[in-house]
Amino acid sequence: KIQVPPPTFCPECRLKRKVIFRDNFLYKRSCDLCKKEIASIYKKDTIFPVYCVKCWWSDKWDSMDYGKDYDFEKPFFEQFSELYKITPRIQLFNVNSVNCNYANAYRSKNCYLSDVDWSENCAYIIGAKCRDCFDSLICFNLENCYECIYCDNSYKCFFSIFALNCINSLFIYDSNNLSNCFLCVNLRNKQYYILNKQYTKKEYEKELKKYDTGSYKNLMKIKNEFLDFKLKFPRRYSYQRNAINSTGNNLTNVSNCYYCFDCKKGLENSKYILNGGFMLKDSYDIINGGVNSSLLYESIIAGENLSKSSFLISVVNGISIYYSIECFSSENIFGCVSLRKKQYCILNKQYTKEEYEALVPKIIEHMG
Repeated sequence: KIQVPPPTFCPECRLKRKVIFRDNFLYKRSCDLCKKEIASIYKKDTIFPVYCVKCWWSDKWDSMDYGKDYDFEKPFFEQFSELYKITPRIQLFNVNSVNCNYANAYRSKNCYLSDVDWSENCAYIIGAKCRDCFDSLICFNLENCYECIYCDNSYKCFFSIFALNCINSLFIYDSNNLSNCFLCVNLRNKQYYILNKQYTKKEYEKELKKYDTGSYKNLMKIKNEFLDFKLKFPRRYSYQRNAINSTGNNLTNVSNCYYCFDCKKGLENSKYILNGGFMLKDSYDIINGGVNSSLLYESIIAGENLSKSSFLISVVNGISIYYSIECFSSENIFGCVSLRKKQYCILNKQYTKEEYEALVPKIIEHMG
């Protein structure tokens, strides 16, 4: 379906090859266009120009000005490297977001030092559809939560791991549909529990006051108690919910997936996916990909209405995009950097449909 040769590296080596292109640290530097001080995932000594979010999305420059003719006397990757070194890049992966100058953010608002999609008023989190959350990792659809890991569809939960559909609960592990619970493990459909023991509403409120979570010293003591308490219970070999014919961990509502991790909501017929889902189908070797996308291969941050595309970094919306970086809302492009709303381009140079379709097969053959 993807029409590429099978990989020659093992899965672990392919993963290493991809993650070296992903830097989640922020560096202090200046925008190379407006000269304002910014925080960027790119260091100040990068070989290519880096523009702030406002400048990069503006009409002050044109990525097509860096276009090059394809030279069959030189290898493709040498020519792509030349384009890579001179074309401006965006300071952060920041798309349709407001007040997220220190975050990789997609359709988000008021987020700080986070990697988020469709989120609002969050800091120090990696997640999607979160609101008013702090210090959380790989979470989905949370509100007013703090220090949560792998938690979904929950409200006012704190210091919890693998909590699903929980409300007003603290120190929860691998539990579903809890309300007003504290220090609980492996529970389902419960309320007013402490250390897996049932209480009445009044007894629960009275007992909870004894713990005094407002004291930092007591909080550290409770954390250690929670860690010891968790060890008394059996663990799942793999955390999966509604995962059909799939292997990996932290999988929710997926089917026919192999060696996939941190994936959910509609991932189908895919292999070696890390942090993907949201209706991603028929894809292979992806880090951070999904949202109504299909037939993706060897890519990092690729998704939302993207299909039949391979070897990408930070590409959203498009069809038939290959060997490209930071391109948006484009189709039928090959070896391009920083394009927006373009089609039939090779090395950032415009071609007609007929010229493009004739030249690309020759380039692929030349690459072999």
